[in-house]
Amino acid sequence: MKNIWGTLNRRQFIKSTAATVFGLFSFILSGLPGKARAQSEKDADGMSKYICEICGYIYDPAKGDPSQGIPAGTQFEKLPDSWRCPVCGVDKTLFKKTS
Repeated sequence: MKNIWGTLNRRQFIKSTAATVFGLFSFILSGLPGKARAQSEKDADGMSKYICEICGYIYDPAKGDPSQGIPAGTQFEKLPDSWRCPVCGVDKTLFKKTS
């Protein structure tokens, strides 16, 4: 196996590592404004929306989840236990009801 210092000098290695870390950090923080907005959202016919605590995805019962075959009008409580967040893949236990 080739030594990493043979292809990258220390400055390049530090710059690429920093860019990766800060890029990941900004990706994580980018979901926060959506979370704040989601706290005040409510569906028109009284069905509550749920937000993923990991990535900020909002499950809207009025829309369902077509990517996983969940029809519009399906309440969050009625989703199958095998349902996962379509963005980050976590299960239902990491979703929080928006108020």
